[in-house]
Amino acid sequence: NTIQVLQKPGVPGIQAPGQYAAAGATTVTWTHNSLDDTWQERAEIRWRLADTAAWTTVTVTGPVQTRVLDLPTGDIEFQVRTKGAYKEFSDWTSARRTLVTNPPVVSLAPEDTTITQSVFAGTIVVTHPTGSSPTTARVEANLLDQAGAVIEQIKGPASILGAAPDFTRANLRFRARLENKRAYTVRVAVTDGYGLTTTLSRAYTIEYPTPPAPIVTTTWDDAEGYQIVSIASPEVPAGGKTPPAVETRLERSIDGGTTWETVADHLPPSTMLTDREALSAGTTTYRCTATSALPSSITTTVEALADSESIWINAGAGFGRALRLAWDPKTGMSVGLVNREVKYFAGRAEGVEMAGTQRQRVVSVSATLLDASVRERAAVEELAYMPAPFMYRDPMGRKLYGSLSDVSLDREVGGVWTVTARLTEVGRG
Repeated sequence: NTIQVLQKPGVPGIQAPGQYAAAGATTVTWTHNSLDDTWQERAEIRWRLADTAAWTTVTVTGPVQTRVLDLPTGDIEFQVRTKGAYKEFSDWTSARRTLVTNPPVVSLAPEDTTITQSVFAGTIVVTHPTGSSPTTARVEANLLDQAGAVIEQIKGPASILGAAPDFTRANLRFRARLENKRAYTVRVAVTDGYGLTTTLSRAYTIEYPTPPAPIVTTTWDDAEGYQIVSIASPEVPAGGKTPPAVETRLERSIDGGTTWETVADHLPPSTMLTDREALSAGTTTYRCTATSALPSSITTTVEALADSESIWINAGAGFGRALRLAWDPKTGMSVGLVNREVKYFAGRAEGVEMAGTQRQRVVSVSATLLDASVRERAAVEELAYMPAPFMYRDPMGRKLYGSLSDVSLDREVGGVWTVTARLTEVGRG
């Protein structure tokens, strides 16, 4: 049998506050250092302004080892002691000095919770009460949807908002488009030079008049290998509530709308452009966003079908130099991990694979040309000297960006030419 002798606890450990703490809500946290395996039954916290004689003591009952105190600003000294089942308290901890200061006061404009435009453009205003840090070090702003998921985040030094490090006023603008008739929350956290953080959240509802939806039509040009996209903005009656569009943005998706790429931005309301990076075979989805001067916006989504039987290789600025391989095109692809090798070591009957994590795709291309294919042969030679990236598209709806190599032109009797090349996939750059 074991007899446990009761004794007073050891000196507790103070976990918080640290070097700086917020006035009015200073959290003191400690750990009970039991020497007889009994729980904390009571604790005492005492504090005073540094270098003064009078202590103020606060008693905590039960096993709780944290307490929030309403303290004034200034240099504050803390001490803590605890008591278990034994009749005596532990010794007091050594005094911990903390600068108790006011956290920054943050306000967010607009205060009107109804937003009449499709972007959030607001202002963060920071004031520094007496005793607070004179500078604001960091800011974090989040735009959240109705489910509380973060749509966009701005995080970093105050300069990310276009303000000086000690800013008291800064513009906050999210790039994400706000959907009409939806609710969003803007959450702002400002941390001052002492490391004290003030947070503010405000819910907004979106209600804005939209411009008329743009009319988008597409046409595949099989001679040049691009989609012709036409955008038309309907007329708006004068004096009405519908604002006219002032600009449009065109985006492209080749995976059914899962991911989007910007084709062109800040376009006129009505315009026409060519998209050389559309699929040459399959469906390219376009999303056109018309924006008014409010700003408010509305989108139109269309699907553009192409059915080219040719292999296309493009290069140059905007992939404006195109090679069309239309006669007897053949293609093959090899895939795998880069530098995959099998090594054999002494004492092992089987090999061991050594490989990196980078993936590699290599496309081999061949096609037939004729003596009359002067333009195509000239394009082959020109592309052979151009730098990457090259864009490859084929009748199976595949598209990749690669480095061109092993280009050859061979002529047979009768004026028949064979062109072959290899493309190793690289980043679009």
